Amino acid sequence: MIVGWIVLLVGLLTVSVVVVALIRTAIAKSKHNKFFESKNLPKITVDREVAKVHLAEAIACKTIGGRDWAMVDTGEFTRFRNVLRDAYPLIHSKLTVRQISADNLVFVWEGSDTHAEPVLFCAHQDVVPAVEEQWTHSPFGKDISDGYVWGRGSFDMKGQLIAMLEAVEQSLKEGVIIQRSLWIALGCDEEIRGENGAKIIAQTLFDEHRRFAFVFDEGGAVAKGFFSMLTQPVAVVGMAEKSYADVRLTYRGHGGHSSTPEHPTPVARLARAIHRIEQKRRPARFIAPIKAMMHSLALESPLPIATVLYNPNLFKPLIVSLFSKNSTMNALIRDTLAATMVHGSDAPNVIGAVATANINIRMLCDTQLEELIDWMKRVMKDEQIEVAVASSSPASKATDSKHPNIEPFFCAIRETFSDAVVCPYIMTGGSDGLWYEQVSDCVVRFSPFVMDKNELGRMHANDERLSIDNLAKGIEFYRRLIVRL
Repeated sequence: MIVGWIVLLVGLLTVSVVVVALIRTAIAKSKHNKFFESKNLPKITVDREVAKVHLAEAIACKTIGGRDWAMVDTGEFTRFRNVLRDAYPLIHSKLTVRQISADNLVFVWEGSDTHAEPVLFCAHQDVVPAVEEQWTHSPFGKDISDGYVWGRGSFDMKGQLIAMLEAVEQSLKEGVIIQRSLWIALGCDEEIRGENGAKIIAQTLFDEHRRFAFVFDEGGAVAKGFFSMLTQPVAVVGMAEKSYADVRLTYRGHGGHSSTPEHPTPVARLARAIHRIEQKRRPARFIAPIKAMMHSLALESPLPIATVLYNPNLFKPLIVSLFSKNSTMNALIRDTLAATMVHGSDAPNVIGAVATANINIRMLCDTQLEELIDWMKRVMKDEQIEVAVASSSPASKATDSKHPNIEPFFCAIRETFSDAVVCPYIMTGGSDGLWYEQVSDCVVRFSPFVMDKNELGRMHANDERLSIDNLAKGIEFYRRLIVRL
């Protein structure tokens, strides 16, 4: 009898909590202004024909970086800067031009209020390599067809760089006066983690005791088809990025001829450890940007889904289960580990005495690398495997999605993409924005383009492209942001 009453009370309590959560969510949704009023916005004129040609000319410069900067063809970077000089004469004549280190470029547009903190727009000049024979359109061939500008870096990120400079050039031509000073930093090696580019620029600015109201770099985009609970696109804005580490596993065993093997071989020993690491997921956590993301999505979702997302602590098991079914969503709530390279021997019939593997790790902002390595060791259950950190990046600091300096940025998104839900999140990849966290407590990462799964699949892959419509939208976004500075 007592057990029955306990079950009944627990059931009533559970129902009461769910009802309260439903009411709380419904009230929040009723107060939410769902639609952004865009009919009275000033019209932005974009010269699409000029912009697409400028982007094609920029793509033709093979600004491919490399870990050993001494081996990089820096002549292509010089050529790229010459292309920018010819395309944007007002930027180069009216703005202060600083070259911080040999292949980086910084512009300064002085604002009318010398006491207001300036803002910083970032982009990178470099691109990843491309094998021309595997492309339908030449990766460096200035191809414009079917409504797209084709080529390596069109989306990542010369398209955004050109959109930004087009907006600044046109604003200067129209005599726009900005209140805050605008700095523009073009690093040379973001694709290899910015050691020669953004890191040097950011350190220089830090040493000069400069602080910025906000820093704006590449990141999330206006995503279509990624959130099944919503019909409208979602503009995902990175408030932080996962930190990065490469950890090397080494096992030293017995080598010899493959015809007389001793099992397990060193490679097999590592394979067992790697399997255990990848099978055992890290615990799920909802850090601040992810809670803010859920809150934003909840306000636009049907009430049952909204109730779950708006109350993440209450419905954590359900949310974790849903997110875990999709690799992209799963990466937002966990540290992830992936084996990327394994080496055993240099001959097919030789068992190497030493086997090595690289584990690439992407960590949530509050993860300590030392703790994660201890976790790896426990999961592998093999004390004879050596574990060493090969490389790592600093932990990212999460920007508060309610930071007072961020409102002009969010407004520019809503004005440009009026049908989109603006949604904070954490980037699973890296950006130059990480280095600039030392000069601003408000760093946002966003690419003002509409992206679906097809376009996402082309980034760093064959037939990368940017639609002319996207390029025009990007220019419009920067124009609307500039007038709010």
